[in-house]
Amino acid sequence: MTLIVDGNNLVNASYFISKSRNEFATTEETTENVVHIFKTQIAKLKRDFFTDKVYVAWDGRNGSKWRKEILPEYKANRNKDGKEDLFECLSQCRELEENNNFLFDTFEGDDVVYALCRAIDNDEKIIISADKDFLQVVQEGLASKLFNQISKQYREIPEISSIIEKSICGDSSDNLKGVKNKGPAFVKKFVKRQVFLNEQEKEVFEKHKLVIGLRNNPYKNELLELVKKQLTNI
Repeated sequence: MTLIVDGNNLVNASYFISKSRNEFATTEETTENVVHIFKTQIAKLKRDFFTDKVYVAWDGRNGSKWRKEILPEYKANRNKDGKEDLFECLSQCRELEENNNFLFDTFEGDDVVYALCRAIDNDEKIIISADKDFLQVVQEGLASKLFNQISKQYREIPEISSIIEKSICGDSSDNLKGVKNKGPAFVKKFVKRQVFLNEQEKEVFEKHKLVIGLRNNPYKNELLELVKKQLTNI
């Protein structure tokens, strides 16, 4: 069994746990606490899933560039002010797993997870993240399960494509508005071809679908080769 961990998601969760315990902690204290929580979580995952094969995917600094060229509003809601201690936590946690860290400057962590799932054959793959974006990877059959490390539960995998649902309903975490006045009830009818989008709505839908679908990354095969090369050196 191979665990593929969304590193940024796990550090963010560890950061907010640390802050909830002591919101007035110094950057040094917060970083020390987050690194400890992160290490503890990785060790627990290895014990709970009886595996040492744990690979951690991270966001590259310029990973969202091509998506922002299509949708400039993509992740524009991410406020970086006052998060210097979080960035320090991310920096230190990236150093912990050594060769098991997968970080590429021009790729988002989601794309790296997708590439790892494509690259690893003949083993059960479980994605570790609270982010529902990875439902699409399981729906494509590239991973068997999505485990939410916060709730300690597996995500239920819906029948309706998560890409279609998010492209219509939007995703507030990534600042994607979706198609105006269209929600889950519309999606259920849409996939059955009982209702349709007009031309303007189709344009919004297609742009969102292009950005949301991990398989749509125009550089995904280049990333796959980078991931395969690193895997051979582990």
